[in-house]
Amino acid sequence: MSILSEITKKIEGLQENIEKMLINKTTDFSRVVELTQNVMNQVGLNIITEALENEDERIRKSASRVKSWNIQRRNENRTICTEMGPLVFKRTYYVNKRTGKYTYLLDEKIHLKKHQRIENNLIASLLSDASDMSYKKAVDHHSHSGITSKMTVHNLVVKYGDISNTDLEVKEKKEIDRIYVEADEDHVNYTDGKNHIEKVIYVHEGRKSVGRKRMQLKNIRYFVGNIKYVNEELWRDVLSYIDDAYDLSKVKEVTVSGDGGKWIKEGVNQIPKSVYYQDKFHIQKYIKKASRFIDAELKTGHLFEDNLRKCIEGKDFERLQEYFREVFDLELKKSQEKAISDCHSYFINNWESIYRTMSTGYEGCSAEGHVSHLLSDRLSSRPLTWSIEGADNISRIRAYKKNGGDLKEYIRKIINKESDNEKTEKIRNKKKIKGTENPMSKPLVSRKVFTNLRA
Repeated sequence: MSILSEITKKIEGLQENIEKMLINKTTDFSRVVELTQNVMNQVGLNIITEALENEDERIRKSASRVKSWNIQRRNENRTICTEMGPLVFKRTYYVNKRTGKYTYLLDEKIHLKKHQRIENNLIASLLSDASDMSYKKAVDHHSHSGITSKMTVHNLVVKYGDISNTDLEVKEKKEIDRIYVEADEDHVNYTDGKNHIEKVIYVHEGRKSVGRKRMQLKNIRYFVGNIKYVNEELWRDVLSYIDDAYDLSKVKEVTVSGDGGKWIKEGVNQIPKSVYYQDKFHIQKYIKKASRFIDAELKTGHLFEDNLRKCIEGKDFERLQEYFREVFDLELKKSQEKAISDCHSYFINNWESIYRTMSTGYEGCSAEGHVSHLLSDRLSSRPLTWSIEGADNISRIRAYKKNGGDLKEYIRKIINKESDNEKTEKIRNKKKIKGTENPMSKPLVSRKVFTNLRA
């Protein structure tokens, strides 16, 4: 039976089945779509199998093959997992008459690597799903593909998920007055039993209104990194992007903002024309933390909280110090003393940037929300533990998608690069072997050594 006849038969059978189910009221619309998709997937696999095996036959009969290659084995099966399902096809194994090289010429022609068993588009889809759901759910989502193990998905994340922050090209260089750089971190449980931070930095051009009460950041670009990377590397990625995307000679200020962490403030040392502002969200957080115990203990409503807020908003450092002296004179529990002491240190250590924030009318940053959507939703909102590579690579995949990256295009680029590297390495090894001299043809010790020996 020809491939066209087989396809026609499958489609006619599908139509009959759907009509019967509809007449007998034994199905719903979703089931009809699922059934159709399954048949179309099988039809697609049959078409590809037929095309590949026809091409294998054409190669086998070609004059160039007969001239250079001998047939070693025929009808060798190969199975590749695809988004349509497992693809099985037969091809011929050859040996080169001159070099003795063994290969499948069909595999080389369609750029299938020697041990590759998952098609590129399916790899990209699995990576995308793994960044949004558990590895097990990613496998279940592609159960028809032939992938059955969540470890397979984990291995793909580790192998292909280390996407550089600078992988996406910048299309144009802009001229603007002010650039915003905001940063924060997520706290992730690792398999070493410790809690480590996953950093996120994002660059944008300010806010725009997209509704009555909703604002959106303009032209946002995300950068991530964990303990695998030193802080300077992450900030260098940010600087590289800013330098590519904007004409720095036209920029008046790069506004850097965050919760006051040392790694965030380091950005001011790395980014030209940058000025650090304290995030208003964390200022308010510490105001509440430094006053809630006292107001609750003394039953003063929000008196202490209001007084502290007036000190901050009024940029009155002396009054701030007086507030904390008054608080420390109260009888507090040790846990309360420590909490208030931490708040005191926060305000003292960050006073310059707090003062700047309150003096300039800086709108503040929205880093907490971005950390939640970009990182926490997958890494820390549920009781999970991660390897260093797993957590960082999932973060990088999520950032790449948020930045508008095409995972299918990325995987094609990476696998083609691997193939090119393998070819280059083979050429180098051949040159080394060709240039190797017989070690027995050289004297074990040079004549010069003997002439310098004492009698």
